[in-house]
Amino acid sequence: MSGFMQCFSIEELEPLDEHKQALLRHAMEREVRNNPEIHRILRAKVQPMYDRWMSQARPQRGRGSRPRRTPDPGT
Repeated sequence: MSGFMQCFSIEELEPLDEHKQALLRHAMEREVRNNPEIHRILRAKVQPMYDRWMSQARPQRGRGSRPRRTPDPGT
């Protein structure tokens, strides 16, 4: 079962045939994608991890900001 199906126990899912399980999975995925309340909850849960990573990240240079390599004299 996918991670989404962990919302239901195996005993709850057993009576459903494959088609109904797939419909349930699709409905849950649609809710996760489209429901702003779920987005808010997920963001609140993972924001501390994101903030920690961002504070540890090295600043990245913009594209093309490296100095060009000049050829060695004599080559």
